[in-house]
Amino acid sequence: MGANGLNWTGGGVTVYCTADDKDAPPVAKVPTAADAVAWPTIPKLGEHVTLTSETVSGTTRVPIINLQLRSESVAKAGGYYVGLVGENDGTIRNITLRDVDAAVNGEVKTLAAGETLPDDALKLSDTTYFAPYAADADGYRPVRAVGTVCGVSTGTLENITLTRGNTTTSKSTVAGVLHFDDATVKTEREFSADGTTITDEPRGLGGLVGVAIPQNDAQLTNLTVAANVTVAGLLVDDSAATVADTTLTKQAQEKARYAAAAAEPTDADALWRSVGVGGLFGTLDTANMAADSVGGLANNAAVTGSGFVGGIAGNLFGADGTAYELAELVNNGTVSAAQRYAGDASGETRSRVLGQFFGGIAGYSRNVALVDCASASRSNLSENALKAQVRAGYNGDGSLNDASPLKGDFVGGLVGFGKNITMQQCSAAKGYVLGERFVGGLAGGFTGSALHAENGTNAGAVFGSRYVGGIVSVNGSGSTLTAMTNSGLVAGLGADAAYVGGVTGVNDATWGTASAAAAQTATLQNCTNAMSGDNGTDSRRVKLLQDLSSYGADGEAAYADYVGGMVGYNGKNGAVVWDADGTPTLGAILYGDSFVGGLAGYNDAEAVITNDSGTPLTLRGQIVAAGDAVGGLVGMNCAPQLPAASVAATRIEGVHFVGGVIGANLPVGDFTVAGDVLQTSVTAGRVTADGVAGGVIGYN
Repeated sequence: MGANGLNWTGGGVTVYCTADDKDAPPVAKVPTAADAVAWPTIPKLGEHVTLTSETVSGTTRVPIINLQLRSESVAKAGGYYVGLVGENDGTIRNITLRDVDAAVNGEVKTLAAGETLPDDALKLSDTTYFAPYAADADGYRPVRAVGTVCGVSTGTLENITLTRGNTTTSKSTVAGVLHFDDATVKTEREFSADGTTITDEPRGLGGLVGVAIPQNDAQLTNLTVAANVTVAGLLVDDSAATVADTTLTKQAQEKARYAAAAAEPTDADALWRSVGVGGLFGTLDTANMAADSVGGLANNAAVTGSGFVGGIAGNLFGADGTAYELAELVNNGTVSAAQRYAGDASGETRSRVLGQFFGGIAGYSRNVALVDCASASRSNLSENALKAQVRAGYNGDGSLNDASPLKGDFVGGLVGFGKNITMQQCSAAKGYVLGERFVGGLAGGFTGSALHAENGTNAGAVFGSRYVGGIVSVNGSGSTLTAMTNSGLVAGLGADAAYVGGVTGVNDATWGTASAAAAQTATLQNCTNAMSGDNGTDSRRVKLLQDLSSYGADGEAAYADYVGGMVGYNGKNGAVVWDADGTPTLGAILYGDSFVGGLAGYNDAEAVITNDSGTPLTLRGQIVAAGDAVGGLVGMNCAPQLPAASVAATRIEGVHFVGGVIGANLPVGDFTVAGDVLQTSVTAGRVTADGVAGGVIGYN
């Protein structure tokens, strides 16, 4: 590339295009912003070929400006990969792409004031949306992968940036439509019998690369997507079907869906699909990567899509089952769900897949190890703006509507759902993680026999409706959280909200497994909830939770059941433990309905809470409820034993069965206290109830 770079719409490029009359000679066109001409994608970069730009003064890259990518960038037959390059098997380095305009299998349209967003469209901003082409439209192509640099990459990518100019009209947008169905579960490319044609493969749309399958010594280093860039993927599920009526309870359906999220790709009810939308990569397969071949990956763009959406990669996996280590991945962009999950709405044609798996690093992650990774989402959103958005998303009965920012299931600050992954020293910064069901500060959900998340922190507020946790939504079978710290507010909002915890909403080994008989243990080890600060700050935060829960002109409010400072519902084979390495000091800021406790909202007969740290278990903060069974330690306890505890909260408030330590104590059999002491000193406040209250136990 020359010293002057390439400005696609700068007036210096002429493209000879096919005329409308196929018998007429080609028509010469000069690309402009108003009259786009699709860049003709370079089909393939060979294994021993390098594409690079010149540099000025040895450091400044010469940019590619105003690149226009369309469906027509590739041929109708066999045009599967859209990008500057279709498939990269060689090396691409030292490339800066600026003000890219990519609209594949659809077009960006203006949303007029008062106009309703079309049902099949993807909202890009308050004034624009992406409208898909019909599959029989002239501009439609059977595209499988979209990226500004390349559709598919098996080779090396180094020192590449996607950005926008400094003027107010400058923008970079990467938008497209990808189709998939229930058979889209290939983790590797599948070839025809003669080996000449790729018959099936992963699908993806990414800011840089649609589908990344690095081979052997390929490098992925110093890849960045800047702020003020939008990456948007509209996924279409061609296997959507009418949802049959069911007699299962809501929780039974949700539990079955959690198990389906954790299932192997080839299992009959599995939700995983080999498709993704990401700030850098749509999908990234780490199976054949050499050690230490990844570094300097950062996303700052806004990324939105229908499902499997992530700041770095929408779908991040190791196809061979090996846990490849990825270190220091960074996301500072807002990752959002473009649609709600509706697969449980009986009687209508719905996707079982879309509306799920959204994460700051990855929407879905399987067989990888994340080390020192960090994400910050919605860090510039003010409390007033948040309250306005949440209130606008309530129906008259307190249920959530499509305007709610609490959208998407399996939403995590780092990972939407993790299967057989590890997270070490990973963190989510101050900001907001917003979703509907299965929402976590670090992970929307995860399960796996070898899963441990060690020394992770979340400082962001986590708000959803059901299954909401400061670290993970549900800690399921075979999963252990070790030395995790949450300091962000957590809340379940809207009618029917439930299962909210400072660390996890549910800690239950029967989750994420096909049957209760297969359950192992779900463990919280040496974890800490540090929501509480000084009393003035605590009171302000309680008021925020109250404001967010209010709907309607008359001040009606809906609060969640099963709310705990550590865990909302500590269920079968759920263990909350502190050993010699732990510091059992908790600070809870909670506002719930019934079953609300400073450590656990509900503690099951087959759950355990133990403290072998040698340090007394202490709790402080404010614990407020609009319903029953409220305690400084546990809202309702059914276990035969609890550890000694000292509760020094400034406010414990409920309606009935309210206690300074335990709201309602209903153990199966005898009840003992390990250490023999349950005590409370509700400093600067009191235990408040309408009836059946006690300084230590409300009802025994």
